[in-house]
Amino acid sequence: NVIGIGEDASDAEIYAKKSYLVVDALLGLGAGAGYAPRPIFQAVCDAVNTGSKIVSIDGPSGIEMDDGKKYLERPVKAAETYVLGFMKRGLIEPCAAEYVGQLSVLDIFA
Repeated sequence: NVIGIGEDASDAEIYAKKSYLVVDALLGLGAGAGYAPRPIFQAVCDAVNTGSKIVSIDGPSGIEMDDGKKYLERPVKAAETYVLGFMKRGLIEPCAAEYVGQLSVLDIFA
């Protein structure tokens, strides 16, 4: 199921808990602490983290792509991360390792 998120994440947690696979594509390149993420983003990341298998697209939501530091208190913890186009430096930093999981780059330019 693809769900839309309103002002709370209660539906997201319900779906994440009963889904085989949860795909995190909430926040990516360009998101970060400097943009003061709304509280709903933390709530959705918490809901995503209740899933049994989590895959992130381009990077786990809550992790800075430049330096690998977290900008949300509890970022998404992905089992696998599929980076689009080119490796983002922050995803290979040791501080991001527990959130990134297995890392693969997808060629979107071919």
